Amino acid sequence: MKKYYSLFAFFLLSTSVLLAQDNNGPLFVVVETAPFFPGCEEEEKENRKTCADEKLFNHLSNNIVYPPIARENGITGRVIIQYIVEKDGSITNVKVVRGIGGGCDEEAQRVIENMPNWIPGLQRGIPVRVQFTLPIAFTLEKKKKKKWWKSF
Repeated sequence: MKKYYSLFAFFLLSTSVLLAQDNNGPLFVVVETAPFFPGCEEEEKENRKTCADEKLFNHLSNNIVYPPIARENGITGRVIIQYIVEKDGSITNVKVVRGIGGGCDEEAQRVIENMPNWIPGLQRGIPVRVQFTLPIAFTLEKKKKKKWWKSF
């Protein structure tokens, strides 16, 4: 019985890799060394993810422009973007998985498409293509209400 389970597991694993292949090679979701946003190459391995996440957050916050239509209509929420970090670190196949409308989807896609090249992911020491899913939050600042007694 164990023999059948191991053959079944092997079949599932082998077909999933084959299904994920295209003319650019296999596409990974989980790798030994994940791709990361540039600027943290000199960091120790333990601190690299934190540094890269911070740099990515700074890039997004400095480059996203809240769409006027979304601002006027009070549209807030999360846009889920999916993209591929290629073997050379370039960003391709950017698509909106879940949007909120009001121009936020297009703005999130624009900023991701214009990101600098990442440090590519590695599998067994070889650069590979890795799929990423990234939520981008669009939030409006709440207006402070004046207290009626402070207007005198």
